[in-house]
Amino acid sequence: MTVLTTGIVAPSSAGAPAEASTLPQIKRKIRNAIEEWGGQVVWQSGVEVMACWGVPQTGEDHVRLAVRAALQIAELRSPQLPIACAVETGLVVAGPNAAEANGIKLAARAYQKSKQLLSEVRPGWVVVSDAFRLLVEKSFQLEPLGTASGDQRWRVIGPRTRRNPTCRTASTLVGHLSERQVLDKAWLRIVDGQPQCVSITGEAGIGKSTLLQYLGEKARAARAHWVEFECLPEARRAPLHAVRQGLRGLLLDRSAGLAEFISELRDADRRLLQFLLEQRDESLDIRLDMEGSRQERIIALLLDWIAALSRAGPVVLAFEDLHWADQGTLDLVARIGKRLPDLGPVGLVYTSRALECRHLKTEVEHSRLNLSRLAPEEIRQLLACSEAGSALSSTMRRRIAIRSEGIPLFAVELARLCASASNNDRLDLLLEPGPLNTILSARLDSLGTRKSLIQAAAIVGREFDVEVLGLVLQINSSDLIDDLHRLERSGILESLPRRKGSARFRFSHVLLREAAYASVIEARRAELHFRTAEVLAKDERASDEAPEIIARHYAAAGDFKKAFTWWFRAGARASEMAATRAAVHHLSQALAALRQDPGAGSPQEEVAVLRLLGAQLVLLKGNAAPEAVDAFRRCLDLSREAPGADGEFDALWALHTCHLVRGDIDEALKVGERLTASADRDGNEERRLRAHRVQGLAKLLNGQLDAAFAHLRLALDLYDEARHANLRFQYASDQGALARAHLAWGEAIAGLLDSSIQNAEAALALSSRLRHPHTSAHVLCVLAARAQTLGDQASASALAYAGRTIAERHEFPYWVAWADIILGWSQRQAGDLGYEETIQHIENAIRAYRRTGATQALPYALLLLADVALTYDRPHRALSAVAEGWQLAERYGLMLYASELLRIRAVAELRSGSDLGDVSKTLEQAEQLATRQGAKTFFCRIAEFRIHSEPRQMVSRRET
Repeated sequence: MTVLTTGIVAPSSAGAPAEASTLPQIKRKIRNAIEEWGGQVVWQSGVEVMACWGVPQTGEDHVRLAVRAALQIAELRSPQLPIACAVETGLVVAGPNAAEANGIKLAARAYQKSKQLLSEVRPGWVVVSDAFRLLVEKSFQLEPLGTASGDQRWRVIGPRTRRNPTCRTASTLVGHLSERQVLDKAWLRIVDGQPQCVSITGEAGIGKSTLLQYLGEKARAARAHWVEFECLPEARRAPLHAVRQGLRGLLLDRSAGLAEFISELRDADRRLLQFLLEQRDESLDIRLDMEGSRQERIIALLLDWIAALSRAGPVVLAFEDLHWADQGTLDLVARIGKRLPDLGPVGLVYTSRALECRHLKTEVEHSRLNLSRLAPEEIRQLLACSEAGSALSSTMRRRIAIRSEGIPLFAVELARLCASASNNDRLDLLLEPGPLNTILSARLDSLGTRKSLIQAAAIVGREFDVEVLGLVLQINSSDLIDDLHRLERSGILESLPRRKGSARFRFSHVLLREAAYASVIEARRAELHFRTAEVLAKDERASDEAPEIIARHYAAAGDFKKAFTWWFRAGARASEMAATRAAVHHLSQALAALRQDPGAGSPQEEVAVLRLLGAQLVLLKGNAAPEAVDAFRRCLDLSREAPGADGEFDALWALHTCHLVRGDIDEALKVGERLTASADRDGNEERRLRAHRVQGLAKLLNGQLDAAFAHLRLALDLYDEARHANLRFQYASDQGALARAHLAWGEAIAGLLDSSIQNAEAALALSSRLRHPHTSAHVLCVLAARAQTLGDQASASALAYAGRTIAERHEFPYWVAWADIILGWSQRQAGDLGYEETIQHIENAIRAYRRTGATQALPYALLLLADVALTYDRPHRALSAVAEGWQLAERYGLMLYASELLRIRAVAELRSGSDLGDVSKTLEQAEQLATRQGAKTFFCRIAEFRIHSEPRQMVSRRET
């Protein structure tokens, strides 16, 4: 809805007041101007008026019509009548009784805004808000004014006499490569003297104007005559309106020889063209005999001018938005098409939303470009180059690229709305004033009585089954088919393949669906959501395949008890399908439903949700993620408070894993003792398996190899692949596969190579067979560390790369970082990168690992960093890394690689020229630690270094 307000803006002492006898005449002129431009007078008191456009149906032309009316009213000003106008936009939520429910309030709000705009303005001015500027700056010249109530205001100077490239919304030409190539070839043929016709068609916002300007830049750069005619929706009844506007622009800058052509005409023809050019833009219906012979003669004169112009060089006649052209302009285009073969180097180019221009028939080559939507990566590139999009994060640009579904205009407008909003996910962003809202509202309002049907369909979803829609509306589905097919022909809907004999449709664009959804009044919206949920809940297929849709409908209807039940069911199903991010969302929504209504679920059910949510957060963000820890702690507290809530063991187990990843091994070992004792006492096989598996890992990381092997082997004795299959979905990974991988890792350090190989192969085979993404990523990365420990660069690289690929695909940042640390080391071994690049790679991976909140692998990662530094003979850098790694190992109890850290320190000390006694002491400490831990592989490396590093050799190596 667009609101125009008039007001007296100066005291009457500025001049003698208007005579009472003239007031009725002025009031009548104001009302006539409003009605001439398609508005409705809502209220009038003297010369103060409130008028509306866009009620009950919005049109793309309404904002411009209101400004035209305001400009016409402003011309009535005089010293005795200091009148000014303000134009503002309001929004009408459609639906049954919408006018009563919303229209009056929203119209009043827009009226108050427009009255504020009139403060401190001069008589004869037309002012608009900053938001309204976006709707009209393409058609009108504007200048900034001061603020009113903190908002920027603009004065409308008048209509733009010619398209001004600087007022266009900035648009970078992205995509449509094949179409640009067609335009390139057409331009070359025109230059070569071959007349061409090119049509550029496609839906609103797809980029037709951008391609037209691409051709225009070529023509202007070659100093050809580029003659552009813009067809406007508000001028569809004005004969030759687009032609008049285009020719006036040519006269103003004295291009294309139009003035000379007119001056050389005989008097009658000259007066006829001058008559055409002097008509007021504001007149929508010129009745001065423009039909018949006069109009036909004008078209003939214009064709003669084009022919004369083409003799001096190439000419391109560009008609933009031909679907809005008046009949006179269409007749001119048709005549140009017929004359093209005789005109020489002339190109006729037009853009239109219609695939064919029925008036146009030509014998020259006609290139038809029907634009398709851009790919997501093209939209992201477009946004990165736009002013609004470049201010957003890459994540937000990616989301907008998906939501805009390949339409550049929608993408840029969404970026602008998001850039100006604090909450980027608000659905009511679609109701902000702007070109996007105007287009969407106009398309929906043009549906007439079928708008209520499309609103109900929008409640059901982007895609909907006709039978479901019929049940929701309590109408026989066969009675809906004809209307739905009409909506399909209008471009609102698209038909989908039938499913189980039922017809299905989807909205042609997600923003159309969301605009239709937002236009339903709140009470009606809740009612339709509840009906939809009840219908889908009775559908066995829908309840099994998409419980989250049912949950969403119940939540929107305000039934939080049922919403909680279905969100929980959706989260459990998503976790079983390894859809981790979806599971986290669904389970979080279940908890949100509990916050809305504490009685929506029992404490026992809340414990179950928290337990599952914590496990999914571990998958998504790592065990050390604060969100996961908070979920497990809440689960532990609630399980102790709620009678019958069996969650204490699970919460303790989960906190144990969090302590492990955070690197707090001492705390993990304490919790592990409680877990194993409790599980052994209860005799529950599943709990014993989980408790001993995590305690085995804690002992391993602490460097207690024999104790670790005892726990892990017991876990494997308890493990049964079929019986314990559900654990991988509830607790992030398969317990048997992890026990095998960790045992193989520890055995490699202990020098038990045969057993290590067997367990590594068994872990790989099991994880491959299970096809559980997190299990696979976990096993591959642990086995990559095992291969690296043994110095097997090829296997370490291959395993880390495979693990990283899975982790990146499923968004497991912890394992991506772990894999990158090992890949950095393996690149050094392969000599793929130089020192700086390799060090940078590992340091970046360590930073990414720290960002997950984890510490567990940091001493190991710093050990690899030091090893790489030594390879490039940077002993001081190696000493720095080893010192940090040793500090972390001692602080957190992460002693598995402590003897290796000491060995690397000794090597670095030797190369940096440290005292040989200090080097020997470091080696003795490393030897004792490896012996105490049973780390035979590390002990052998220390011994080998000792053998080859007698004092004389040490001196020789230092001198070298």
